[in-house]
Amino acid sequence: MLVGILLFTVLSGAVRKWITNNGGINNIITLMQILVVYLLVFIKGRSTLSNKNIAGIFFIYVSYLVIAAFNPLSPSIYHTISGLIIHLSFWLGLFVYIANRDFIKFDRFYYLILVLIILEAILAIIQYQMPRESAINQYVIEQEFDEESALKIAMVGNAVRVTGTFSYIAGFSAFVLFVQLFSFSLFYREDKNKHFAIIGVALSLILAFLTGSRSTTIINIFLTISFFVFQLRNYNYKQLISILGGLFLIISINLSIGDPLHTIDFVSNSYENLDTRFEDNRDEGQGRILTPINTLINNEFPNKIIGNGLGISYPAIVAVKGTSKVAETFWVQDDEIGRTLLEGGYILLILKLLLIITALKLLQMDKRFMTIAFSLIFIYMPLTTNIYNIVFFLMGIIYLEQAILSSKNTEISLK
Repeated sequence: MLVGILLFTVLSGAVRKWITNNGGINNIITLMQILVVYLLVFIKGRSTLSNKNIAGIFFIYVSYLVIAAFNPLSPSIYHTISGLIIHLSFWLGLFVYIANRDFIKFDRFYYLILVLIILEAILAIIQYQMPRESAINQYVIEQEFDEESALKIAMVGNAVRVTGTFSYIAGFSAFVLFVQLFSFSLFYREDKNKHFAIIGVALSLILAFLTGSRSTTIINIFLTISFFVFQLRNYNYKQLISILGGLFLIISINLSIGDPLHTIDFVSNSYENLDTRFEDNRDEGQGRILTPINTLINNEFPNKIIGNGLGISYPAIVAVKGTSKVAETFWVQDDEIGRTLLEGGYILLILKLLLIITALKLLQMDKRFMTIAFSLIFIYMPLTTNIYNIVFFLMGIIYLEQAILSSKNTEISLK
């Protein structure tokens, strides 16, 4: 079931990107994407509310969402229903998993997931090196692949911002997060080659470069540092050095024969393009970092306590049914803090923070590492209103914790 959710999330974007622009079909796909996480409730096992560590706060959270659904400021029943569903989905999926982690068998799909990552990476690299007017970088929404439609493709430096099989950049960025968490899990798999773990971590950083997304790159770098400092603190340094030495030898041989695949030039160019975007948009980037914190402290939204209606900032429903005057008047950045405050007020934000605290207590991972992970996601990514973030962050957490639980030794071997 888990791998089915993962595959559907990856491939559904390709349908909207390259196959059809039919509004009815796209709406059905969007609805299925919203509901796909709810398939986890059909895991044969224990009810989420039967876990006394989860039941209390989760019941309060769900109760408040139901109350917030009757907010008279909500522009329509469609916004209300979709808002309730998306605000619940990640937390329902996470706590259903925690209550039933003994029934999860994710590891048997290791090779399928590995192939999926490799194919997405190859596609991303091809997209990055092709001009933006090429068919592989176009969308089916454009009737003709002409110069005018090409100009709508986002660029970073002299290259396109890749999206893989996804219909927009944020979808591929969320997938990069999964690649990173999946790679972290390989350090704990005694039956897997630990070289893949190092290569996977490096690959996730390169893919972050290719998105041209500053937030994706920042999350990737800080997550990797915190993982090695906090989560993976008992590994064998000698074996890690030998692995890195082997990779350095391969790079050296590649350079000595003239870098026939141009890998060094490719990585260097992708970094330079991203660095150019950082420099050209320095003020905007600083604003993106500070805006969520400023919103939290200096909340200018009306109805600060209870919010202005669930779903009013969810792009999928806004595109179909419009939004409220409040949402039109008060611009909100693509981050979890701002959107939560706009829709559900401080009450909803506090409840989400309590859910995070509960999850930190129950997940068998280093609390400092996961605190940094949740903090980065809340500041830089809209966890609620982006179904890709919901699915890939959730699947990454599940896969990493499953790997940690399967590890028999406290000291992790990197052989």
